[in-house]
Amino acid sequence: MELVTETAVALREAGLRCGLYGGMALAVYGEARETPDVAYVCPKEEVPLALAALGVLYPGAVLGGPETLPTGRIEQSLCIPNGIGSQAERLGTVTFVTHVSQRYVQGVMGRCVDVQLLGIPVVLIAPEDFLVFNMLSADFHDWEDAVGIAASCCRSIDSVFVEREIGALVAQSSEAPILQRWLEVRTRAKRWPLP
Repeated sequence: MELVTETAVALREAGLRCGLYGGMALAVYGEARETPDVAYVCPKEEVPLALAALGVLYPGAVLGGPETLPTGRIEQSLCIPNGIGSQAERLGTVTFVTHVSQRYVQGVMGRCVDVQLLGIPVVLIAPEDFLVFNMLSADFHDWEDAVGIAASCCRSIDSVFVEREIGALVAQSSEAPILQRWLEVRTRAKRWPLP
């Protein structure tokens, strides 16, 4: 949690509103998963500013990416070392996730909520957007996390909204199985009956 609180404070102090996402957001939603990594969603044009803010906080950090997936999801990571030189171990990785659709990312940012995490104000993406971004991922673990969110938040998730957004994003990408992934997540969540 140290990496979440430190990065959340640094981003806020830099005037950036980045939405907590990934395994740490999953924990906030009640589906704990052990991870040293932190992910945030932010507009594409703010990713360099966010990386610069964290580069000041973690001067030995190693920049990776950016990687654009066929679904339009864009990821860029910063590997944070714990220690100096050859004795350094990896503290964790901070990944910034965005999408080529500015319309969708602006909507995601507008739906974020402010929460307290260990007394620190943190911006958290909505569970619907968590699901959509996970469906756009190429990582099987993200799909598994989506099952956890769908199962734990099933009664409060607007599935019509999720399907509408996935449909709109599929129309803009070369990756057609996104909707199929969503249907599999819903089926595997079990407590969430299909219409």
